Amino acid sequence: MSDRCGLHIGIDGGGSSTTGVLCLLRRIPGSIIPLISVLRRSTSGPANWLGSVDSNLRMTNSLRKALKPLLQHADRPLTSVTVALAGLGLKGRSRAAKQTLKDLVGDAANCRVISDTWAAHGAGGAFADGVTVISGTGSVAVTRQAGRWLSVGGHGFILGDEGSGFWIGQQGLQAAVRADEGRGPATVLMETAKQHFNLHSLKQLPAKIHSAEHAVAVGRISGFCPLVLSAADDENDAVARKIVKRAGYHLAELAVTLAKRAVRRGAEKDQLSIFAVGGVWQGSVLLWEELKKHFCQCGYCGAEIASPIYSPAEGAVLATYLADKEFTAG
Repeated sequence: MSDRCGLHIGIDGGGSSTTGVLCLLRRIPGSIIPLISVLRRSTSGPANWLGSVDSNLRMTNSLRKALKPLLQHADRPLTSVTVALAGLGLKGRSRAAKQTLKDLVGDAANCRVISDTWAAHGAGGAFADGVTVISGTGSVAVTRQAGRWLSVGGHGFILGDEGSGFWIGQQGLQAAVRADEGRGPATVLMETAKQHFNLHSLKQLPAKIHSAEHAVAVGRISGFCPLVLSAADDENDAVARKIVKRAGYHLAELAVTLAKRAVRRGAEKDQLSIFAVGGVWQGSVLLWEELKKHFCQCGYCGAEIASPIYSPAEGAVLATYLADKEFTAG
């Protein structure tokens, strides 16, 4: 029978929301990965406030709102608290997050702040060989080979994020505007955009988007992504399908780039695991089909492509639990 190994909190702070879990972990004889029992979940606002002068303050507010109900629900001492953040390299972000943990938790548990990509990699169960391709508000692929973290993408909506929720939403809105002006083919996205943003005319859309600060605008545009995915899958809209197919290509490109690096470092080409993590993957059969098609066209037909085993917040817990192992973030 497995044995207890304590209470753990994991927080995943992204561009659309911050989610947390309070978990009880139990070791399973013969298995590296413990059994995870989630006791409580929490949600708060975004942690990655792009373009806001008080972005770190807003980030810490989101962390506090996600952490407090979990801390209040803990009925025994915590073993660890791990915060995984998007945009961790931004000035002062790590320091501000660590101070928040110190204020709320103190020295009562092992506290760590890590990249959200590490947590997403853990969510896929891909701590050893494997590539995790993430498509949420942004897009990035990550792997850990021979003790080193490797990543491609993740440069934000100005420099990249192709295939992400923001990118798909932006492409959908641009297509709607072009169609409305007669510069592009007709699409159901015209009417969908008007309904989604409560507009009488798409000529009102620029004011709706550009009047918001950057982080809010990114969230509004990303929020249109599920409607583009639905138009492609459910309504068979040609314009939406073209957008989703391009998104699948871009995400496959990220995964293939890292798969090639993994193989050069000794991974078995036909035994690679590809984990698709992030909210965008949950919304479209077509997106999955395009990822698999392009991955196979690049010679990786034998690779297993799967959904994550855990949530990113649970992946954050595992990243700390396995921190003394070579294949995790030490």
